[in-house]
Amino acid sequence: MTTERDRGRIYEWLACLDHVTYYELFGLTETASTDEIRAAFHRFAEAFHPDVQADRSLVELAAITKIFRRGTEAYEALADPVARASYNDALARAGYANR
Repeated sequence: MTTERDRGRIYEWLACLDHVTYYELFGLTETASTDEIRAAFHRFAEAFHPDVQADRSLVELAAITKIFRRGTEAYEALADPVARASYNDALARAGYANR
């Protein structure tokens, strides 16, 4: 059953999606190892995978799906060393490095 607290948490995550870096999404720093990234993604997936959240309303499930897609996008960028270097360069150019 969805509580008001859970529902609020979902919408807080959704509201911040466009304002956090991939590292922040997983609670990591730019110096995180590949193993740390993998573990953080697994924790994230346990919380936000749509299959785990099947008892949610359609609106909540749509929000959770958006959050999970962003996490998947983040993991794909951070787990691949070439993509991660490119992402880090983009962060540095945008002034986000070492926030």
